[in-house]
Amino acid sequence: MAQPQPPTGMAAVLAVSRATSAGGLRGRRLWGVLFVAWLPLLLQVMVMAFRDGSPLSGFNSFVTHGCRITVQTVTPVILAFLGTGAFSDEWSLGTSHYVTGLPLSRTTLVLGRWLRVLRSALLIVLPPLVLSFFLNLVQFFSADTLREYLPALLYVLLGTSLLAAGMGALFVLFGLLVRRPLMAALVYVFMFEMAGGMLPPSFMALSLNSHVRNILWQLTGHDGFLGPAQEIWKTDPSSIAASLTWLVGAVLFGLGLAVLRLRAKESGDSSAAAGEDTES
Repeated sequence: MAQPQPPTGMAAVLAVSRATSAGGLRGRRLWGVLFVAWLPLLLQVMVMAFRDGSPLSGFNSFVTHGCRITVQTVTPVILAFLGTGAFSDEWSLGTSHYVTGLPLSRTTLVLGRWLRVLRSALLIVLPPLVLSFFLNLVQFFSADTLREYLPALLYVLLGTSLLAAGMGALFVLFGLLVRRPLMAALVYVFMFEMAGGMLPPSFMALSLNSHVRNILWQLTGHDGFLGPAQEIWKTDPSSIAASLTWLVGAVLFGLGLAVLRLRAKESGDSSAAAGEDTES
């Protein structure tokens, strides 16, 4: 009986994504990530409880307390944990030979693991974001309100997905590039994502969440999406096309270098193994 042929192309990428366990959510990583993802919503519930039962102020509160915190802090932190572990877990656990021995292209491996990171992040981040939206609009809930603000929610979900794609690619690269990838990723998040709005405009371009907020501001017209840079540095927001270019460029840059770095790590491991065999 003929052996089944291994998957190729996109089917192989999806198979790697389903089979990957590195960077997975388990143990303390799982509970820590869930806590970070649901913390903004828990804080909103506490605010509602201590405001004499009065509900929050609708879409404005969703943008200020839910969306901005999720885009600026929650999503980058979660991607730092998931993305850096996509490959670094293999080397830290001593199972890298299972990766390097697979008869698949390095591009397929990187794409598959990146998709796994992206899928896991969105499953964690998007549900509390949607629940926050309806929680803030419960007082004003009607067919007209839903018709008015539902497109904005869809824009927010799309923007968060773009942010997760870009940051996921960068942090997969971090996991292959530096010795302490999680620490490096968290430093990046603090400098360019959480505090990125305070940086000069030339550095602020490196903040992916600033590009997402710019896109959301131009699509929804809500000033809550704007960062402090417009007030501090008196800068004009960039176009949607420019922000999308930065986000897509982050994906291509991160994944492309991750493929090259994976090949380099494999060559280094092979050379080290050959040297050990020669000495023995």
